[in-house]
Amino acid sequence: MRRILLLLSALAVSGCQPAAPPEQTTETAPMSDEDMIRARTGEFEQAVSNADAKAIGALFVEDSDLVDQAGTMHHGRAAIEERYRELFEGPYKGAQARLEIESIRFVRPDIAILDGTYELNGMTSTDGLPLGIVKGTYTNISVKENGQWMIHCSRPMLPMKAPGT
Repeated sequence: MRRILLLLSALAVSGCQPAAPPEQTTETAPMSDEDMIRARTGEFEQAVSNADAKAIGALFVEDSDLVDQAGTMHHGRAAIEERYRELFEGPYKGAQARLEIESIRFVRPDIAILDGTYELNGMTSTDGLPLGIVKGTYTNISVKENGQWMIHCSRPMLPMKAPGT
């Protein structure tokens, strides 16, 4: 018994104590570039579903460009915002969007090429008739500016069969 008391006393004097629980922290790990790009794509999807042309414009760099599904070039953030405003007042009115990223390729640490698919549901023709689900593909080039990933150019496309197939 005496030996046990001496051992316990020695342990107490030497500073052996039970391990403290790990510190709790509220900090989260910084997002990876890929995660930031995926989050931005989610913001674009939400902006389409909310018919928010201004929010879409804010995702593009100032000197960006968009070649829309009709093949028309829109250059600059303001022109892209205006194009989406027109779409939301017309065929995209009430549309809900779903975007999927198929691949992200970093050509430099601050430049990424995204390829993916999109679906628009709830669109109507100029006659007010439902168009059903419109499916397409897109390629975006995004650039990292001031720690944020922004769209530099966007190419949404509608698939078409090649002649003779």
